[in-house]
Amino acid sequence: MEKKKKTNKLAKPLREMEPEALAKELGEAKKNVFALRMQSVTQKLENPKQATAARKQIARIKTLIRERQLAKAPGSTTATNAPAPVAVEKKAVAKKAPAKVAKKTTKTVAAK
Repeated sequence: MEKKKKTNKLAKPLREMEPEALAKELGEAKKNVFALRMQSVTQKLENPKQATAARKQIARIKTLIRERQLAKAPGSTTATNAPAPVAVEKKAVAKKAPAKVAKKTTKTVAAK
């Protein structure tokens, strides 16, 4: 059985856009998020879910742009070909000695 690639119904129209149109849409979405944030600050935002939806739209657009960049990369076999993770060695960190605690001394005042 062959699996079909799942596509979000909100992303489908974006997939059909040209790269220039996607860039323009990204700019408009960013302006929309800014406007919604200003409305939120001034207590005029009627539906707070609008801001979340707008941020998700920006993420969709950026994802499509990145998929297209990866598809154009030399040696790429798929549109979602992510770079292989690089193993990073942890450096040995010398443990610091515990800080010395100053001893508190109490002076008694002699009664005259």
